[in-house]
Amino acid sequence: MDPDVELVNPTARVFSYRDLAPRVLAHHHSQIALVDGTLNKSSLWGQGMLDAAENSLSNRAPLAAFRRIDLNPLDNPQPDLWVAATLGGSQIMIVAAGDCITCTTRGVRDAVYANDVGILAVCLVTGAVAEIATAVATRYGLPDLPVVAIRTSLFGKSREEVSSTAAEEIGSLVDQVFI
Repeated sequence: MDPDVELVNPTARVFSYRDLAPRVLAHHHSQIALVDGTLNKSSLWGQGMLDAAENSLSNRAPLAAFRRIDLNPLDNPQPDLWVAATLGGSQIMIVAAGDCITCTTRGVRDAVYANDVGILAVCLVTGAVAEIATAVATRYGLPDLPVVAIRTSLFGKSREEVSSTAAEEIGSLVDQVFI
């Protein structure tokens, strides 16, 4: 293994407690980064989850601008540098992690670093990994990181089916992001 690769360890040492980034006013011109942090890009599960998030958020904040970002959870950029280079100008980051533990731990770590620079971050995961997402956030000092759990598995579902399923449960996302 490459000695320069830092793996995201859900049992890493406890970091100091971090405060949540502030929620955003819905009527402002917000920049929202929609990050597909799923490993299996060809399945389009992450895009389906982000479709549902974008639809829900745009209904509440019609002036918001959305941009999609593709993130390979196996790449290993320095999280603070990745956040600064990729999310600059964004007030909100929604990361879709899906069913995968690797994707979830990486997505949560990046959400914590985004939060550190004032970008409100929310993780979209399935119920199968929701407790892992919360545990990782807690270990990184951010137990209040918003995690939205889609209660069904994504396996075997099309982008449209994932979006439809996620839309039913994503209402809480809007309240966690906007004032």
